[in-house]
Amino acid sequence: QLDLNAAIVESNVVQISPTNSIAYSENLIMNMVQTSVITQTIDFINTNAFLIVAIWFLVIFVKFIRLSSGLYNIYQLKHKQVSVPTEYWNKRIAELCNQLSINKKVVLLQSGVISIPSVIGYFKPVILFPTAMLTTLPVDEVEAVLIHELGHIHRNDFVVNLLQNIVETILFFNPFVVWVSSLIRAERENCCDDIAISILNNKKVYLNALVKFQEYSLLHPNLTTAFSGEKNHLMNRVERIIYKKNKTLNNMEKKFLSASFVLVSICLLAFVSLSAQGNEKVAMPITQFESQSNLEIAEPEAAIGIQDTVPVYNVGGGTNMTGVTNTIIDGKAYKIFLKNSQITEMYIDDVKILPEKIVSYKAILDKHYAQFIRNKQQSRLDAEQSRKDAAQSSLDAEQSRRDAAQSKLDAEQSQRYAEHSALEAEKSSRENEKKWNEIFKELMNDKIIKRRENVYSFRLNNKELKINGVVQPSNFHQKYLKKYFPNEINTLSLLYEVSR
Repeated sequence: QLDLNAAIVESNVVQISPTNSIAYSENLIMNMVQTSVITQTIDFINTNAFLIVAIWFLVIFVKFIRLSSGLYNIYQLKHKQVSVPTEYWNKRIAELCNQLSINKKVVLLQSGVISIPSVIGYFKPVILFPTAMLTTLPVDEVEAVLIHELGHIHRNDFVVNLLQNIVETILFFNPFVVWVSSLIRAERENCCDDIAISILNNKKVYLNALVKFQEYSLLHPNLTTAFSGEKNHLMNRVERIIYKKNKTLNNMEKKFLSASFVLVSICLLAFVSLSAQGNEKVAMPITQFESQSNLEIAEPEAAIGIQDTVPVYNVGGGTNMTGVTNTIIDGKAYKIFLKNSQITEMYIDDVKILPEKIVSYKAILDKHYAQFIRNKQQSRLDAEQSRKDAAQSSLDAEQSRRDAAQSKLDAEQSQRYAEHSALEAEKSSRENEKKWNEIFKELMNDKIIKRRENVYSFRLNNKELKINGVVQPSNFHQKYLKKYFPNEINTLSLLYEVSR
C-alpha cells in the first residue's frame, strides 16, 4: 500500500476549461475597451485643458456682464415713472411691516413701467406696484399682494435670488444646478404664499389677486422678486393653496434624477476599476466548481491497516445524495462521487485517493456536507421569503396605482378650479371696467367733469365724494353712494387714482 502523503500529489498547475477561457477573454476585452474610452477622455481633457478653461472663463465673463446689466436696469426702475401712493397705503405698509417683524423701512412706489409687483433692494427695500392695479383692485386684494411682497423682504429673498444667479452663472454647464435652482425659486414663492394666507385667513381673496396679476405680461428682469411668478408655475401654486399638497417631481424630473444617479454610479465604478487594475495584476481564471467551502482541513487520522474491501462511509446525515460534488477546501480541489450518500470515488487536485484512505477524511467531509445541507435549507427559506416579498410588492404596486389614479383625479379637479377662477377674474375685471365707464359717463352728464382724462383721483365712501382732491356737494355724494353701494354703504370704498 502507498502512504497517504505519497498518494496525494499537490500541483500548482492552473487548469483552464474552454468555457473559462472564453469568459476570461470576454472580460479582458471589455476591460480593455472600458480602459481605452476612459483613457482617451482623460487624455483629451489633459491635452486641451487650457482651451477648455479659457472657454469657460469667456462664457462666465459674458454672463456676468449680462447679470450686472440686469442688476443696473433693476435699480433704475426705482427712479423711472414712479410716484408716491396715497397716505393710506404708506400707513398700511408700516402696519404690515410691524406685523411681520420687519425692522427695515420699506418704501411703496407706484410704477408705470412694470406690470406686476416686484421687490428691489436689500438694505433699503422698495416695493414697486403697477399704478393701474393699485387703483382698480379691491383693497383686500391689494393688501394680499403687499403681504406676499413683504414676505420676500422678511425672508431676504432678494439676496438669495442674487446669489442663485451668481451660482448659475459660474456652473452654467451643470443641468443639475439649474434644475435645483428652479425648485428653490418655486419653493420661495410657496413660502410667501403661506405667509400671506396665514395673515389674511382668506384663500379666495389671495387666489383672485394671483389670477388677476397673471393676466398681465411679465416684463421685468429676472433679478426682481415678483408676485405671480412664471406662467406654468401658477397652476401648481393654485393647486397647492387649495389642497395644501406640495407638488412632487414630474416624470421628466424623475427620469433626469435617475439618469444622473446611474451616470454617477457608472463613472465611480469605472474609476474604481481602473484604480484596482493599476494596483493589482489581472488574475488568471481558475477551474469553476459547483460549490466552494472555507472549511479547514484537519490532519488525516492514523493510517488504517490494509483491508480487502472498501470501507462503507455514508455522508449527509441521513440525506440521500447521489451525484458528483466539486468543491474547494483550503485551496484544494475535491471531486467526490456519491451514490445513495456513499462515497464511491474521491479525487484531490485530480489525484485519486485510494478507497481504503477515504475514511481518513471523514471529519473534513462531515463538516462540508453538514454545511452543504444547511445552505440548501437556507436557500429554500430564502426562496419562500422572496415569494412573500414578491406578493407584498404586488400589493404595494396595486396601492400605488390606486394612489396615482386618485392624484390624477385631484389634479384634474384643481385644473378645473383654476380655469374657473381665471374666468371669474376676467369677468370681474370686465365688470369693474364697465362700472368705471358708467361712473365717468354720469359725472360728465352731471357736469362735474368734462373728460375722463381730467380725472386723476376719485374717492367715494360713506363719508364723502372727492374728485381730484375736491369734496363734491352732498346731493351728488348721496346720489352716487345709493346708486353704486345701495346695500353695503358702511363697508365699501371706491378708489381711482392715476400718477400725474
